[in-house]
Amino acid sequence: MHKKLNESFIITLLFILFLTALGTFIYILLTIRHYEYFNAIIKKESDELYVVNLDRKKVIQNNLLINLNYNQKIYNFKIEILDAYAESGIQINSPSLVEFMNENNIYSTVIFFSKPDVTYFNKVMNVLKELIT
Repeated sequence: MHKKLNESFIITLLFILFLTALGTFIYILLTIRHYEYFNAIIKKESDELYVVNLDRKKVIQNNLLINLNYNQKIYNFKIEILDAYAESGIQINSPSLVEFMNENNIYSTVIFFSKPDVTYFNKVMNVLKELIT
C-alpha cells in the first residue's frame, strides 16, 4: 500500500513537472518576437542626422532601434524618425547617436535597423484562423 502511494505521488509530481515545463516552453516560444532587419547609411551634418537610401514605407513606426558596428563592437541606439525630408535623406533625432558620432569622428556609416515584426503567437493565430476559415 505504501509503495503504491509513493509511486502514484511520484507519477503525479512528474506529470505536474512535465505540464509546467511544457507551459513554460510554449510561453517562451510564443512571446519571442520576430525582427525584420535592413540596413541604411547614416550621415551627420553638423548636429543633424540623415538616413540615406531608406524607403520611408519600410519604417512604419516612429521609434526604432538601430545597430551600429564600430571597431568590432555593436552599439544600439534608439532613434526617432522626424517628418522632415531633405535632399540629404530622412531626418532622424537621436542625441546619444550624435554624441557617439562626434566622439569617434564619424560622419557617415552603415547602420542596421531592427523593426519588431510580430510575435510568433500572432503568426500561429493567423495560421489557425486561415485553417479554420
